[in-house]
Amino acid sequence: MAIKRVIGRQLDSAAQADAQEGILQGLEDERAGRLRPVREFSAQFEAATPNSVSERPTAATSRRIAAGLAAVAAPEFMSRNFYILAATLAFFALISAGMSLAPSSFQPGLPANASLWRTVALFLLLASLASALAAVMSHLFEQVDRRSEETRLAARRKRRGEKH
Repeated sequence: MAIKRVIGRQLDSAAQADAQEGILQGLEDERAGRLRPVREFSAQFEAATPNSVSERPTAATSRRIAAGLAAVAAPEFMSRNFYILAATLAFFALISAGMSLAPSSFQPGLPANASLWRTVALFLLLASLASALAAVMSHLFEQVDRRSEETRLAARRKRRGEKH
């Protein structure tokens, strides 16, 4: 318990020394003139920003932003990851099944019980099948999402065409 208190005190004093060092560096930067007022920085930042709040973004900019948000919000081809997982699990299931056929003299340091290898192979195969099912379902939902998005965009283009 005493060791914990000593270590705690050392950590506290190190954190305090680190904070003091940061303050001293800030004061030194101020004396050397390496600091700028916040208002000056803010004005320069707003002037350098191409689309300020008062400007209206163009349609191309809006499309790029929407595409970026869509890519972040819903990663495409999630089913591919499930297919890769299913293939990997099936591969390990085959290795486990093969290990159950190998004589125990070829397996120094490994479990020699063939039933254990068969059980592991069975569980890996079941996990692989479940992952494949999840991949198929995910792929179906991705198709539905793509088609509904295409239908929505076609309807929007049709409405815009009628208005103009």
